[in-house]
Amino acid sequence: MKVFNKKTRIISLLLAFIFLFQSCHVYHKVPISLDEAVAANKIMKVVTIDSKKYKFQKIQKSDSTYYGLLKTRGQDVKVPLVTAKIQSIHPVNKAASTALSVGAVIIPVGFVILLIGATSVADDTIIYPNSVPFPNMEPF
Repeated sequence: MKVFNKKTRIISLLLAFIFLFQSCHVYHKVPISLDEAVAANKIMKVVTIDSKKYKFQKIQKSDSTYYGLLKTRGQDVKVPLVTAKIQSIHPVNKAASTALSVGAVIIPVGFVILLIGATSVADDTIIYPNSVPFPNMEPF
């Protein structure tokens, strides 16, 4: 029963890590322009001159004004962007985000499987102090 509880606890922690890293995003290091951000139609990270970071679902342009699109409580909210205050715009790196999310799950899973396998092998091999290593030999 204790082994079952221990394995259940490990599996529940593993599932918690899976949910934690599921929403992880990695952004490109090279910044892009506002027009490229509008054309890309991706999740963007906008860094202002004050070093504040904002994450938008996408950036839109209407009537020569740029808007960052946010989703709050199921509604789309347009936040006007002041171009003079924007330091850089970074698009999401989809490949790196996927690799990080998958790697953050697979590496701990592999480690847990190896750990469980090593402990189950260690539990099966019990060495007694006065045991004879070979049946035809006498104890030392």
